[in-house]
Amino acid sequence: MKEERIAVLTYHKFPGEHWSEQEFRPHKVSLVNGEEATMELAERGVQLSNDLWVREVRHLSEKGHQSSILGTDYRSDLTRVAVAMFARWCQENFFKYMRQHYNIDRLAEYGTEAIPDTTRVVNPAWMPAIH
Repeated sequence: MKEERIAVLTYHKFPGEHWSEQEFRPHKVSLVNGEEATMELAERGVQLSNDLWVREVRHLSEKGHQSSILGTDYRSDLTRVAVAMFARWCQENFFKYMRQHYNIDRLAEYGTEAIPDTTRVVNPAWMPAIH
């Protein structure tokens, strides 16, 4: 993916030791909904077991919890990396809630239904505008 210039971003579930709180700095961020917020962020370069160097960005919560993000996007500002991951978590939480409470998985099906070859279908792109 590096040769194709595709950056990867993922949550680091078991990041190991906490980083010193002195490494974190407040950063103003614009969330995907347009809301402005301040996040305590820090970053380091980390070498993985396969010798790949990645960027690790951590968010320090008010309760002292550190969320770790690993990525190969070396160009973007660390605020953009953090906001992208938190936007993803927001979507994941939404779908988890919808699965648990509204059985959203039952709304989609992968079945097909045979239709006769002679069925006429209107192409909406070619319909004249109705005024």
